[in-house]
Amino acid sequence: HFLAFLLAAGSCVLDNAVGSKPPLYGLAALVVFTVISALALEPVRRKYFELFRASHCGYLVAYGFAIAHSGSMAAYLAIPAVLYCVDWVQRLRRWGRVWTVTAASACGPLTLLSLSAPQGFTANAGQYCFVNVPSVSRNQWHPFSIVSDPGSKSGSGSGSDSAARVVFAIKSAGPGT
Repeated sequence: HFLAFLLAAGSCVLDNAVGSKPPLYGLAALVVFTVISALALEPVRRKYFELFRASHCGYLVAYGFAIAHSGSMAAYLAIPAVLYCVDWVQRLRRWGRVWTVTAASACGPLTLLSLSAPQGFTANAGQYCFVNVPSVSRNQWHPFSIVSDPGSKSGSGSGSDSAARVVFAIKSAGPGT
């Protein structure tokens, strides 16, 4: 969008020669989105996760600049913003639930983490949960796929009299996993 604008209008727009103000809000949105994208690159994300996570709060700033740049942008962002808010409300409702680790075993690059499922918890293999290990970092929540159905009680391997468990398979991706 920015390059097409420059090609169509020429540099005189940035010089303010045509009598209109320069597209400062659009440029600011471009800079913020570029910084966020750079911090989301895998090498940066893996080494500086907290910086990556904090930079994503910049999306609110970038969206504000984009809306100030073009009012019609609000219409494009309305549905994603509502979905994002619904997702966060759901996360906050579940925030602070503590699950008990019942088993953890490492098999080469794969770690199986078995947790006792809270009563009423339902999930299917293939869904994911955000997992936090406070001894590593209280701020890092990572999505891990569920590999067992807590309703089947098959994750424990000790028969139907055992408590329902949720099992995660976590592949090592370097330090921290």
